[in-house]
Parts: sequence; C-alpha cells; structure tokens
Amino acid sequence: MWFALVALAGAASVTVAGSQTGAMPKDGRALVERMHAAYAGRWFRTLTFAQKTTIVRPDESRVEQTWFESMRSPDLLRIDVAPLSDGNGSLNKPDSVVVVRGGKVTTTRPAGNPFLPFVVGIYTQPVDQSIAQLAAERYDMSLVRASEFLGRKVFVVGSKSDDDLTSPQFWVDAERLVAVRAILPSGANMLDITLDGYIQSGASWVATKVSMMVGGKLRQLEEYTEVRTDVELPADLFDPARWMTAKHWAAGR
Repeated sequence: MWFALVALAGAASVTVAGSQTGAMPKDGRALVERMHAAYAGRWFRTLTFAQKTTIVRPDESRVEQTWFESMRSPDLLRIDVAPLSDGNGSLNKPDSVVVVRGGKVTTTRPAGNPFLPFVVGIYTQPVDQSIAQLAAERYDMSLVRASEFLGRKVFVVGSKSDDDLTSPQFWVDAERLVAVRAILPSGANMLDITLDGYIQSGASWVATKVSMMVGGKLRQLEEYTEVRTDVELPADLFDPARWMTAKHWAAGR
C-alpha cells in the first residue's frame, strides 16, 4: 500500500505531542527526550525508497547512481546499488557498516552510520540508547542554542555560534522536531549535511533531499522517490548472508 505524502509546506495540520515544543531545552539530552516523546508510538517502523545519488568528485566531474534503501526500526539500513543483480551494497548500523560486493561480505567497518538515530532511532527506541549512539559522534550535549535555518527556528546542539563549523553538531527544527542539519568530522575535513524536502507519512517525517558539503563544495546529493513507510520487510533482507536470496521490494527493475 502506498501512503499519502504531504509536502512540508502544506503540513500545518501536523500535531506534535506536548506543549513545550518551542521552549528552549536545557541541553542536548532534553532535546532528544522531547523528540522521542513527540512521536513515540507514532513513528514509522519500516521505510523504503529509491534514491538518485549524485557523487561529485574532486575534479568536479559527476557520477550518478540509483540506490534502493530499506530501513527497519530502530537501527538497520540496507543500501543496494543498482542493478540488484550485481549484489553490491552495504548493511548499516549505528556502530558498524558491513560492505557487500557481488553478494558477499568483503569487510566490516567499525564506524557506523551517524544518520540512523535521527531518521528513526530517536523516535522508536529508549532515549538512553539514542544518547549512547550520539555519544560516538562527540557532540557536546551541554551546548544548546536557538538559531534559524532554511527560514525556520531550530535548536542547535554542540556549537556556540553559527560561525562554528568545526565542532560536531546537529540542528533540529524547533516545531517539527526533526533533524535538518548535521556537521561531522570526515577525515581531515568537516562534512556539512542538510536534510530538506521533508514529506509527511502519517505522523512521521521523511527527508527527501540530502546534500553533503565539504569545504563549501557539494560532494554528494541524494534525492528520494517512491517513499513508503510501514511496509512488510522480511528479516532475511537484513541478513548479509542472504543478500542475494532475500525477497527485495525493488526486484524486477
């Protein structure tokens, strides 16, 4: 079943639980607690979408790929690089990434996917578990301030001012309580990620445009289509040992 999707600009009818939505949280943990409380029991449990991925190389040449992504709450994300028959992709967790090539596991990286808590985990798992996952990114949770981003009020955790682009930090829409920006170390540089184009599915939100900048230059653009939430996904889909045999929703493309 396809879910009705409503553009962010027209989402005035969305109800966020709790009366303290716009009040300044005392610290990062308080903000995470507010995010969780606002959507607990109402956030999606599974998510699938097709992704147009544009990779910008250092010489400014561009490579376009199609990725099929499957997520299961609270902490599993499977990424398949088209065509599915090649068996290339990865299984992402907050604390590790399993890389698959030709349907076989080639390596496991100890660094996980830092976006998973913001996409689903914060809303569907205990707050202490989310705080532990965020700790890996070394956000200073004692620092929280108000700012504006993309024309909306936001709360910023981890930096003292908008001029600070070298501290790990995340930005949360003050009304909708979804992440709209994150700045994270990437090797010797800082990766500046914007999450935009939010659409509504039930009480949940899904960003459909993600841009990643390094040194002020675009390095990767992700554009999502065919977004579906709360669909049936077999457990095998998230088992690397069954990468090629599990039933995949994008099969036949």
